[in-house]
Amino acid sequence: MRSQGAFKLTEDYTYLLEVKDDVKKQYFDEVVKFSDEEVFVDCGGYTGDTIEAFLKAVDNKFKHIYSFEPDERNFKILSEFVSKLPQEIKEKITPIKAGVHHENATFYMQGEGLGATLSAEISEQKIDVAAISDAINHIPTFIKMDVQTFETYALLGAMDDIISHKPKLAICIYHKFSDLWDIPLLLKLWIPDCELFMRHYECTQEETVIYALPKAK
Repeated sequence: MRSQGAFKLTEDYTYLLEVKDDVKKQYFDEVVKFSDEEVFVDCGGYTGDTIEAFLKAVDNKFKHIYSFEPDERNFKILSEFVSKLPQEIKEKITPIKAGVHHENATFYMQGEGLGATLSAEISEQKIDVAAISDAINHIPTFIKMDVQTFETYALLGAMDDIISHKPKLAICIYHKFSDLWDIPLLLKLWIPDCELFMRHYECTQEETVIYALPKAK
């Protein structure tokens, strides 16, 4: 965390060279241990790339996947990706055309692609958002979030499940300057016995992830 903090203060990218990890491991770092009964909640499903990486990490053995993606074009590609998977896999995947938030609401998409975000400012593309705990029918065991500044709101929408069931968490903490410390502090407040691991996967300010994991017994 010291290197990320130094970079935030100085914008000297050489600090990131000291900590950069393999981007192929993002969200599925070796610190995360999986079982055959994972309920994976993919917040920011994009085009299905995270589902693909998850299936590889668990060797196609899991209980259920929920994938939230609010962008219409991305959701279409994601749904097509899921539809081409073997029947025994795709029947356990639920794509949800919505963003994630602390409550069910409507926002508007600003921008396109990876840089798209949501706001209350009216645009041509209206987006539904949902609280995770209201939108899924399983107890989550692993939650990943890359939701373009909405991480804290999305966490609030899963707060009861996080506190009660202590799922593994992989949360992006680079979209807002203060996320680097605010989100880890929030997670420690909710689940004080969790272990936190920070990983950085690019030589830029992007792709910093905090993992909050149950302590190994």
